[in-house]
Amino acid sequence: MSATAEGIDVRRLRMALMSLGGPPQAQRHHVRVGLLQRSCATILEVAPRLAAMEAAGDLSGPQAASLAAVAGGLAGLKLSWRERIPPDAATLSFDFLLSNAFEDAEWDSLRLAARAAFTVMRAPDNPRIG
Repeated sequence: MSATAEGIDVRRLRMALMSLGGPPQAQRHHVRVGLLQRSCATILEVAPRLAAMEAAGDLSGPQAASLAAVAGGLAGLKLSWRERIPPDAATLSFDFLLSNAFEDAEWDSLRLAARAAFTVMRAPDNPRIG
């Protein structure tokens, strides 16, 4: 797997998976700094190119399948990820951090898929950190 697969930085994919797989408290903070929004956009951006990336050898079959599962879960949310993020997220009060945002069954399922995908996407030279 190359550092950049089809113009997508694989490290950026790993960071997106870390953000999507993190606990709800961390995700609420990620919303405030814009990381969760970028993570969702990154996963959905790469989804149409997964087959080409696998064919080119930039991703293995299990990696492409795990990323497809995350992208499918993200695209299939009943309440879209954009609708879950309040407008003007940078100015959210501390109360948002203490809310129950991202603590529903759909988001839990997405979180588990992202964690599994991150495990598959780990760098071969470092089994603990992507």
